[in-house]
Amino acid sequence: IGNSKNKQEAISLVNYAIGCEVPYENLVFKKKNVILEGVSDFMHLQAMLIILNKDVDYALLPGVGAKDSKLNPLVGICIGYNLKWCVVLDGEHAGKSKFKDLCDGIFAGNKSRAEKKIKTLSVDNIEDLFTQADVKLIADGANNFKLGQKPQKKDNVAYIGKKRKNVFAKLFLEKAKGKKIEKDKLSQSTVKSFEEIFSFIDG
Repeated sequence: IGNSKNKQEAISLVNYAIGCEVPYENLVFKKKNVILEGVSDFMHLQAMLIILNKDVDYALLPGVGAKDSKLNPLVGICIGYNLKWCVVLDGEHAGKSKFKDLCDGIFAGNKSRAEKKIKTLSVDNIEDLFTQADVKLIADGANNFKLGQKPQKKDNVAYIGKKRKNVFAKLFLEKAKGKKIEKDKLSQSTVKSFEEIFSFIDG
């Protein structure tokens, strides 16, 4: 990316966007970048890339939520350096609001153009793409994680625990890396939902 003062200052915005302080030389952008709401989204997609045996040429970039302007610096860096990019958002209120914000700010309110670059999930949270059976499969045997009471109506965030989403996602990624969960063990609906996300990214 270069070492000029202006470029270093621009990269510092990314540090803010992902909520940490790291030397800009260690930040990994590629020619194509997928901007995500948060760490749990990042780990779930990483895990599914392994499970689906996908070899990709893009970087997954986690933000710190869709509220306010927290994702904007990541998008801005990609645009500023002429990198390819897309955004994947949860379907809850904050995600829909961020879609509108990006649609208005980048695409002048042109929804059809925005939808080619920004995917809003059909569910409130990425965890809702899993069946309850898959959630149990991921949690089974974990020493440091225990599911809450199973909801009568599907609510995976409540089942997992809102404050334990990252722990659950890390567990899933570890199991995927260790080949403890493979494609044929997951529900077809779960696999299809994630394949749709990757199809959008590849499009």
